[in-house]
Amino acid sequence: MHTHLSAISNNIECIGKLHGEAIYADRAKRPRILQAREQYAADTQAMFNTILADLQVLELAANDEAIAKCDRAMRGGRFIALAREFSAQINAFRKMEDEQAVRNHDRLVRLYLVICPEASDDDAQRAASRGNVGQELAERIEQQTGQINDAQKLLQDAVDRQNDIASITYAAGELTRLHNQVLEMIGRQQARLDIIT
Repeated sequence: MHTHLSAISNNIECIGKLHGEAIYADRAKRPRILQAREQYAADTQAMFNTILADLQVLELAANDEAIAKCDRAMRGGRFIALAREFSAQINAFRKMEDEQAVRNHDRLVRLYLVICPEASDDDAQRAASRGNVGQELAERIEQQTGQINDAQKLLQDAVDRQNDIASITYAAGELTRLHNQVLEMIGRQQARLDIIT
């Protein structure tokens, strides 16, 4: 389990770096970066699932009535320590994902303000939160300059940002669910330990 926890920490760091690279990558490099990021995320999720299953087994072992109270207390304490470490990893991953969502949103705001310099910051914030901001900006560029290629590039960039935000939002929800599940396990084990000691 410690090996997986260490690997998760490394993956979180790599995913964070890839998030940063993806924001500023050109069209040629972006697919490779996104593929690497998704592979790290899938590997991390698989490790999360493995650790959760291991914690569930450990929780059962810590509550085995056939063993002495002191052994149950020791196993319970070990379980709580590992579960808290796992919980910290989940929080680190969720924090990194939240920060990336903010960076993507900020990039959309900047794009909006460049294309629509007359817009206020509040207008840009609201526009960046809408799901169709890329289409709005692409149409505006096309109207202003007649440059269809530029409009298409901007549209794709905005769509990429919005897709990243949606993916991150989904991942954050899953991480929250997993984190709550681990906290429930910790709470149950702590209550059992309180009874034993």
